[in-house]
Amino acid sequence: MIRVADENEELQQVYKSFVGPVGSANAHRLFHTHYEPQESTILAQKRRMMTMPIVAYGSASGTAMKFARVVANFIGTMSVAINNLSIKQLISRKVAIFIISTIGEGEYPTNSKKFIQELSESYDELSEVKYAVCALGNRSYKYFCKAGEQLNMFLEQHLARPIVPLVKIDTSTEDKGETEFEGWCNNLSHALGLKPPKIEVHL
Repeated sequence: MIRVADENEELQQVYKSFVGPVGSANAHRLFHTHYEPQESTILAQKRRMMTMPIVAYGSASGTAMKFARVVANFIGTMSVAINNLSIKQLISRKVAIFIISTIGEGEYPTNSKKFIQELSESYDELSEVKYAVCALGNRSYKYFCKAGEQLNMFLEQHLARPIVPLVKIDTSTEDKGETEFEGWCNNLSHALGLKPPKIEVHL
């Protein structure tokens, strides 16, 4: 029948006997709801990833994407298409690993063109950024690994510092370049201070 707490005599008696004055610290502790920021597993993972090295791929047939997933897995992050990056992200994350194939007449894969074009036209200094480029191609073609070579050149021109030297991998070999890729991964993990990854080569 009584809908207002101030008019409830029983509640007033509880205050007098146990709680203390209305608005007191004890009343606040007992009767007020307190909120604290909570973070879901997905948000926590996303926040953690924003401090991890970038692993990005430019892929046409899927090989560069597959290799990028291997690298991301042993680093503990996720791989993304190069076009999903921005130069601002590159500067804030400070470490970037690129795995890129060459298509056609030395062209970039579609999922990397936009970012590389922005990088080539940018005046941003990347002296705080460390990077590695793994270039994939077919040695029988005239423009073997040209896309990776040009990306490496643009990063150098913007004063980014290589973690390991550019590697050019021939994916037309019997093992699709996986043996050479495994060696590069070992060099990369050593340079990053990580435990060498276990990578199976599928002939």
